[in-house]
Amino acid sequence: MRSNNIAEYHGLIFLLQHLRDLDRERGSKGAYLVCGDSQLVIRQMRGEYRVRTPHLAPLHAEALRLSSDLDVEFREVPREKNRAGFLLE
Repeated sequence: MRSNNIAEYHGLIFLLQHLRDLDRERGSKGAYLVCGDSQLVIRQMRGEYRVRTPHLAPLHAEALRLSSDLDVEFREVPREKNRAGFLLE
C-alpha cells in the first residue's frame, strides 16, 4: 500500500537524519522546529494520535528514534501556509 503518509514519513526521516548530521558536525545540539501540513504525521510524532496502520508503524518508529536525540518541536501548519515544508531555528 502506498500513501501520501508514507511519503511524508520518508521526508521527515530524511530531514531528521540531516538534523542529526548537522548536530554532529557542529559538535553541539541545535533547537529545531519542524513544520508540516500532514495532520496525521505531526500529531503522531507529538503523541496525540496512535499509529494504527501497520505500514506506518516502522516509519513512525524510525522517526521517533531519530528525533529522540534532537531538540525538536513538531508543529502543524495549514497546507496553504506551508511554503517550505520545514523550518530550522
